[in-house]
Amino acid sequence: MPTTLNTPFFRSKKKELATPHLKQIKEYQLGIHLLQNRHYHDAIDKFKLLLKHNKKHLPDILIQLYKMVLDEPSSIEIRLSICEIYIHVHQYEDALVELIEIIELNPKESQAYFLLGRLFKKNSSKKEIEQVFEKAFLEGIRDPIIIDLLPTLYLKENKINKSIDFFLLLTKEYSDNIGYQKTLAELYERA
Repeated sequence: MPTTLNTPFFRSKKKELATPHLKQIKEYQLGIHLLQNRHYHDAIDKFKLLLKHNKKHLPDILIQLYKMVLDEPSSIEIRLSICEIYIHVHQYEDALVELIEIIELNPKESQAYFLLGRLFKKNSSKKEIEQVFEKAFLEGIRDPIIIDLLPTLYLKENKINKSIDFFLLLTKEYSDNIGYQKTLAELYERA
C-alpha cells in the first residue's frame, strides 16, 4: 500500500498550522462539512476559494484530507481531491506523487489521467508522466487522455518510431478508425 504522507509537502516542508481561528472561517467549515458528507467536488471548491485569499491554510486543509485517507486508504475520491488542491497551489510534484499512487490503486481511473494531462500542460514532470502513460497503454488502458497526449510527447521529442509503434497498435485494435490510419500514414511519411 502506498504511503500518502510521503509527498514532498510532508517530507521536506516544515509547515505549521495556519491560524487558531480557521475553524471559524465559513469556507473552511463548509468545506469540512461537505467532505464529511462525501461532496468532494463542492468541498474542494470551498477550499480553493479559501486558499485564493490565504495560502497559509493549506496545511490545515491537507491534514484534514490526509486524515480521511488514513481512515479510508483506498478512497480514490479523497486522493483526487488532494491532487486538485496541490495543482491549485502549484505544487505539481506533490500532485504527481498522489496521482501515481491513485493509478497504482486503480489503473483505470480516468480522472487521474485527466489530472496528469493537466500537469503535462503545465510543463511539469513530462518524463514521469510519459512513463506512467506508456505503462498504462502497454497494460491495455485506452484512456482518451493517454491516446491524445502520449503521441504528442513522442513527437515533441522527435520519437517518430515510438509514435509509429503506438499508432500501429491502435490501428490493429481499432481497424475501423480512419483517423488512426491517416495519422499512421503521415508518420510513415515523416520517418
